[in-house]
Amino acid sequence: MTEKVDLMQHILKSIDWFQTLSAADQEEVLFHFRKILELACK
Repeated sequence: MTEKVDLMQHILKSIDWFQTLSAADQEEVLFHFRKILELACK
C-alpha cells in the first residue's frame, strides 16, 4: 500500500494543475487520494 501511495504522490506532483495548488490544497488532494486507495485496496 505504501508503494502505491508513493507512486500516486509522484504522479500528482508531475501534473501541472496539482503544482498550481497551494501547499494546503495539495495536502488535501493527497489525503483524499490516500483514502480512495485504502478503500480500493480492501
